[in-house]
Amino acid sequence: TNFIVSGNAQILGGKWTHQPNATVQSNRLCVAVGGDFTLGSGATVALLGKGFQYGKYNTGSAIATHAASPYGNHSQIYGNVYEPTELGSGGDSSSSARSYGGGAVYLVVAGSAVVDGTIDVRSSSQKWTGAINPEKGCGAGGSVYLSATSISGADPLNASPHHVAATSSTSTA
Repeated sequence: TNFIVSGNAQILGGKWTHQPNATVQSNRLCVAVGGDFTLGSGATVALLGKGFQYGKYNTGSAIATHAASPYGNHSQIYGNVYEPTELGSGGDSSSSARSYGGGAVYLVVAGSAVVDGTIDVRSSSQKWTGAINPEKGCGAGGSVYLSATSISGADPLNASPHHVAATSSTSTA
C-alpha cells in the first residue's frame, strides 16, 4: 500500500494496516507525509501476522530471522538493519506449528513525528509445544522504518517475534 499525504497527517484512533501477504511481498504500508505526523495514543499501526506465510521467504527452517537466532537451524539472514523494509518470514516446524511473520511499515515524514500510539509488527502467535526449542514454528517480526526531522512520544514500537525466536529490524532514524 503506497500513498502520499501532502500536508500533516494525524491518526488519532483506530487501526492502520495492510492486507496479509502469502508467498511474495505484495503488501506493506508505505507512506510519505509532507508535513508533521501524529500517531495518537488511541491509534495502532496493526501489522501483527501480516508478513509472509509459514515457511516462506528465506526461511526453509523452523526458526525465521531477520538478523540472528539464539538457536541453531535458523534461516538465511535477510533485510537491512539501517533501512528495514522486509516482511517477517513465516515460521514452520515438522509438528504443524506454523505462524505468519510480521508486516512492514515504511514511513517518511518531512516534518516531525509524534508516536504515542502502538506500532505492532510482531509475528502471529502459534508455536510448537515440544520440549526442545519451543520457539520452533515462530515467525519473524516485521519491519518498522520511520524517518522524520524529529521523533518523540511514548514510542511503543513492537517488532519482536511473538515467542522470542528471532530478532527483527526496527529503525527510527
